[in-house]
Amino acid sequence: MGEFHIRSLNHAQGEIQYLTHPRLWGRGLGTAIGRRLLRVGFHQLGMHRIYATCDPRNVASAAILKKLGMTKEGHLRHTTKLRDGWRDSILFSILDSEWTDDPDRG
Repeated sequence: MGEFHIRSLNHAQGEIQYLTHPRLWGRGLGTAIGRRLLRVGFHQLGMHRIYATCDPRNVASAAILKKLGMTKEGHLRHTTKLRDGWRDSILFSILDSEWTDDPDRG
């Protein structure tokens, strides 16, 4: 399951989010969802910059974002409050000039 959110029409920026059930991890679904969302964002919606975040402890999700060609921009502190306290996020992004719709990339 994935979502694309337009964060700014004036600045042509959007955010992608994806989620897969743990029983389906390791099958390439996150990468496929991410690639499809980037395709929609760049080709259909004309975005200039698309970003995504993940929990720093979620190494697999960070690997997906890197595989999609996204660049790590930084570490955001205390972005989400969950049951056990505050969680940080890692921010990744990709620009339209960097995007390639190459399935071998991810």
